[in-house]
Amino acid sequence: SLHKNRNLSTMLLFNRAAAAAAILLSRSPIASEAKTNIAIARTFSFNDAASLPDSFDIWDTHPPCNGTASAVVDLFLVFSQSLENSSVARSTINQVQHRCQETNGWGQCIGRVSGVGVDIDPDLDMYRSNEQETNPLWVSGPNRQFERTVRTLQGGTYEVMYLMEMDSVPVKPFWLDAIVNEINSQRHDFAIIGR
Repeated sequence: SLHKNRNLSTMLLFNRAAAAAAILLSRSPIASEAKTNIAIARTFSFNDAASLPDSFDIWDTHPPCNGTASAVVDLFLVFSQSLENSSVARSTINQVQHRCQETNGWGQCIGRVSGVGVDIDPDLDMYRSNEQETNPLWVSGPNRQFERTVRTLQGGTYEVMYLMEMDSVPVKPFWLDAIVNEINSQRHDFAIIGR
Protein backbone atom coordinates (compact mmCIF):
# COMPACT_ATOMS: atom_id res chain seq x y z
CA SER A 1 0.00 0.00 0.00
CA LEU A 2 1.10 3.55 -0.64
CA HIS A 3 2.02 5.73 2.29
CA LYS A 4 3.71 8.93 3.31
CA ASN A 5 7.35 8.42 4.25
CA ARG A 6 8.68 11.30 6.36
CA ASN A 7 12.18 9.83 6.60
CA LEU A 8 13.51 10.90 3.23
CA SER A 9 17.25 10.72 3.75
CA THR A 10 17.80 13.34 1.07
CA MET A 11 16.17 15.97 3.28
CA LEU A 12 19.62 16.35 4.79
CA LEU A 13 20.63 17.84 1.46
CA PHE A 14 18.43 20.91 1.93
CA ASN A 15 18.33 23.73 4.44
CA ARG A 16 14.55 23.47 4.83
CA ALA A 17 13.03 20.00 4.78
CA ALA A 18 9.43 21.13 5.25
CA ALA A 19 9.26 22.49 1.71
CA ALA A 20 10.65 19.50 -0.14
CA ALA A 21 8.66 16.41 -1.04
CA ALA A 22 8.45 13.84 -3.80
CA ILE A 23 4.84 13.10 -4.68
CA LEU A 24 3.63 10.16 -6.71
CA LEU A 25 1.48 11.50 -9.57
CA SER A 26 0.52 8.21 -11.16
CA ARG A 27 -1.89 5.73 -9.63
CA SER A 28 0.02 2.79 -11.06
CA PRO A 29 3.43 1.73 -9.75
CA ILE A 30 6.53 3.11 -11.43
CA ALA A 31 7.96 0.60 -13.88
CA SER A 32 11.22 -0.72 -12.51
CA GLU A 33 12.84 -1.24 -15.90
CA ALA A 34 12.40 2.28 -17.25
CA LYS A 35 13.82 5.65 -16.28
CA THR A 36 11.45 7.51 -14.00
CA ASN A 37 9.87 10.67 -15.42
CA ILE A 38 10.22 13.36 -12.76
CA ALA A 39 8.89 16.91 -12.78
CA ILE A 40 10.62 19.36 -10.46
CA ALA A 41 8.00 21.97 -9.57
CA ARG A 42 9.66 25.22 -8.49
CA THR A 43 6.77 27.35 -7.29
CA PHE A 44 6.85 31.15 -7.13
CA SER A 45 4.48 34.07 -6.76
CA PHE A 46 4.48 37.69 -7.84
CA ASN A 47 6.22 38.63 -4.56
CA ASP A 48 9.25 36.42 -5.19
CA ALA A 49 9.38 36.46 -9.01
CA ALA A 50 12.31 38.88 -9.10
CA SER A 51 14.42 36.66 -6.83
CA LEU A 52 13.70 33.38 -8.65
CA PRO A 53 16.61 33.54 -11.16
CA ASP A 54 19.16 34.22 -8.40
CA SER A 55 17.78 31.31 -6.36
CA PHE A 56 19.47 29.01 -8.89
CA ASP A 57 22.96 30.38 -8.08
CA ILE A 58 23.38 27.60 -5.53
CA TRP A 59 22.88 25.04 -8.32
CA ASP A 60 26.27 26.15 -9.69
CA THR A 61 27.92 25.44 -6.33
CA HIS A 62 25.83 22.35 -5.57
CA PRO A 63 24.95 20.84 -8.96
CA PRO A 64 21.85 18.65 -9.11
CA CYS A 65 23.58 15.58 -10.51
CA ASN A 66 26.97 14.08 -11.23
CA GLY A 67 26.85 13.83 -15.01
CA THR A 68 23.70 12.59 -16.65
CA ALA A 69 20.64 12.13 -14.47
CA SER A 70 19.43 8.57 -13.97
CA ALA A 71 15.88 9.78 -14.63
CA VAL A 72 14.11 11.99 -17.13
CA VAL A 73 13.87 15.28 -15.22
CA ASP A 74 12.15 18.46 -16.35
CA LEU A 75 11.92 21.70 -14.41
CA PHE A 76 8.59 23.52 -14.16
CA LEU A 77 8.59 27.10 -12.93
CA VAL A 78 5.07 27.34 -11.55
CA PHE A 79 3.70 30.87 -11.22
CA SER A 80 0.74 31.22 -8.88
CA GLN A 81 -1.29 33.52 -11.12
CA SER A 82 -1.79 33.93 -14.87
CA LEU A 83 1.36 34.06 -16.99
CA GLU A 84 -0.50 35.99 -19.66
CA ASN A 85 -1.11 38.82 -17.21
CA SER A 86 2.40 39.04 -15.76
CA SER A 87 5.31 40.26 -17.83
CA VAL A 88 7.45 40.00 -14.67
CA ALA A 89 6.75 36.25 -14.34
CA ARG A 90 7.37 35.64 -18.06
CA SER A 91 10.67 37.55 -17.92
CA THR A 92 11.70 35.58 -14.83
CA ILE A 93 10.98 32.27 -16.57
CA ASN A 94 12.95 33.38 -19.64
CA GLN A 95 15.95 34.23 -17.44
CA VAL A 96 15.94 30.79 -15.82
CA GLN A 97 15.52 29.05 -19.22
CA HIS A 98 18.49 31.01 -20.57
CA ARG A 99 20.54 30.14 -17.50
CA CYS A 100 19.78 26.44 -17.91
CA GLN A 101 20.95 26.62 -21.53
CA GLU A 102 24.15 28.39 -20.47
CA THR A 103 24.92 25.66 -17.93
CA ASN A 104 24.00 22.83 -20.30
CA GLY A 105 21.07 21.86 -18.10
CA TRP A 106 23.17 22.04 -14.93
CA GLY A 107 25.44 19.25 -16.02
CA GLN A 108 22.92 17.40 -18.20
CA CYS A 109 20.57 16.99 -15.23
CA ILE A 110 17.59 18.98 -16.46
CA GLY A 111 16.02 18.18 -19.79
CA ARG A 112 13.56 21.02 -20.26
CA VAL A 113 12.57 24.18 -18.40
CA SER A 114 8.95 25.25 -18.78
CA GLY A 115 6.84 28.00 -17.29
CA VAL A 116 3.33 27.29 -16.05
CA GLY A 117 0.72 29.63 -14.60
CA VAL A 118 -1.90 28.07 -12.34
CA ASP A 119 -4.28 31.05 -12.57
CA ILE A 120 -5.07 31.77 -8.93
CA ASP A 121 -7.22 34.89 -8.61
CA PRO A 122 -4.94 37.66 -7.25
CA ASP A 123 -7.42 38.30 -4.39
CA LEU A 124 -7.02 34.66 -3.27
CA ASP A 125 -3.27 34.43 -3.88
CA MET A 126 -2.25 35.36 -0.37
CA TYR A 127 0.31 34.29 2.17
CA ARG A 128 -0.10 36.29 5.38
CA SER A 129 1.71 34.47 8.16
CA ASN A 130 0.99 37.33 10.57
CA GLU A 131 -2.75 36.54 10.20
CA GLN A 132 -2.61 32.80 10.83
CA GLU A 133 -4.48 33.10 14.15
CA THR A 134 -7.27 35.31 12.77
CA ASN A 135 -7.65 34.62 9.04
CA PRO A 136 -8.49 31.06 7.92
CA LEU A 137 -7.32 31.98 4.38
CA TRP A 138 -3.91 33.27 5.49
CA VAL A 139 -2.12 30.58 3.42
CA SER A 140 -4.65 30.34 0.60
CA GLY A 141 -2.15 31.15 -2.16
CA PRO A 142 0.42 28.40 -1.49
CA ASN A 143 -2.30 25.83 -0.78
CA ARG A 144 -4.11 26.54 -4.04
CA GLN A 145 -0.81 26.65 -5.92
CA PHE A 146 0.17 23.23 -4.60
CA GLU A 147 -3.17 21.66 -5.53
CA ARG A 148 -3.21 23.20 -9.01
CA THR A 149 0.41 22.26 -9.63
CA VAL A 150 -0.28 18.60 -8.82
CA ARG A 151 -3.40 18.61 -11.01
CA THR A 152 -1.54 20.24 -13.90
CA LEU A 153 1.36 17.78 -13.81
CA GLN A 154 -0.85 14.71 -13.26
CA GLY A 155 -2.14 15.05 -16.80
CA GLY A 156 1.30 14.65 -18.35
CA THR A 157 3.90 11.93 -18.66
CA TYR A 158 5.39 12.40 -15.20
CA GLU A 159 5.19 9.71 -12.55
CA VAL A 160 6.65 11.81 -9.76
CA MET A 161 6.61 15.50 -8.92
CA TYR A 162 9.36 16.88 -6.72
CA LEU A 163 8.03 20.01 -5.01
CA MET A 164 10.86 22.50 -4.53
CA GLU A 165 9.59 25.72 -3.03
CA MET A 166 11.66 28.90 -3.09
CA ASP A 167 13.03 28.30 0.39
CA SER A 168 14.29 24.80 -0.44
CA VAL A 169 17.98 25.38 -0.94
CA PRO A 170 20.44 22.54 -1.64
CA VAL A 171 23.39 22.45 0.77
CA LYS A 172 25.25 19.55 -0.87
CA PRO A 173 26.06 18.64 -4.46
CA PHE A 174 24.27 15.89 -6.42
CA TRP A 175 21.04 16.33 -4.49
CA LEU A 176 18.94 15.31 -7.50
CA ASP A 177 20.84 12.02 -7.77
CA ALA A 178 19.98 11.33 -4.12
CA ILE A 179 16.30 12.15 -4.70
CA VAL A 180 16.12 9.90 -7.78
CA ASN A 181 17.82 7.08 -5.85
CA GLU A 182 15.33 7.47 -2.99
CA ILE A 183 12.39 7.44 -5.40
CA ASN A 184 13.72 4.39 -7.22
CA SER A 185 14.39 2.51 -3.98
CA GLN A 186 10.77 3.03 -2.89
CA ARG A 187 9.09 3.06 -6.29
CA HIS A 188 6.32 0.64 -5.29
CA ASP A 189 5.80 1.85 -1.75
CA PHE A 190 5.06 5.57 -1.48
CA ALA A 191 2.58 8.32 -2.23
CA ILE A 192 4.65 11.12 -0.66
CA ILE A 193 8.29 11.05 0.42
CA GLY A 194 9.46 13.93 2.60
CA ARG A 195 7.49 16.70 4.26
